[in-house]
Amino acid sequence: MDNAFTLLDLSPTLQLTDEEITAAWEAKTKATDGATESLTEARGALLSPSSRLAIWLKARGHSVNQDHSGAIPSQLMDWFAEISPLLQRADALIQKAAGATSALTKALLTSEAMKCQEAVQGAMAKLHAELSQLPQAFEHLEKAAEPEEMANHLLVQLKFLEKWQSQLQRRVVELMAIS
Repeated sequence: MDNAFTLLDLSPTLQLTDEEITAAWEAKTKATDGATESLTEARGALLSPSSRLAIWLKARGHSVNQDHSGAIPSQLMDWFAEISPLLQRADALIQKAAGATSALTKALLTSEAMKCQEAVQGAMAKLHAELSQLPQAFEHLEKAAEPEEMANHLLVQLKFLEKWQSQLQRRVVELMAIS
């Protein structure tokens, strides 16, 4: 894909809001008589903080570290310690509900599913609060003389946070189907 900033006629800055990105996509869509696949991909890429950061790095001529080796950065270990057992709890409950055949068993699982759903939503709220701190980090990166190392470090963290956010969202939907 070409530079997403260029495709949507946006200045290459990290400090774009979702509304600004969507408005640029809508304007470009109208100007080209319909959304094209490349415009839609550009919008999606810029809506993801980690993708936006990677595109920003490339646009500035910096390398993007693609080798994350699956290792969780030490700064995220507290998040992992909270989210991993929660996902396991939700998965076990979802699996139990899938195997439930009697109405009584399903009814008993409803209360447990609601409690689990509340816990997952609580973790999602905390994760959202963490991600809402991005504008300060992005502002700092844009002012840095040599942002590459710091940006790549942040990129790894963002990818984990976005992955966990997606996993939690999926579990909420599955838990809602139980209750």
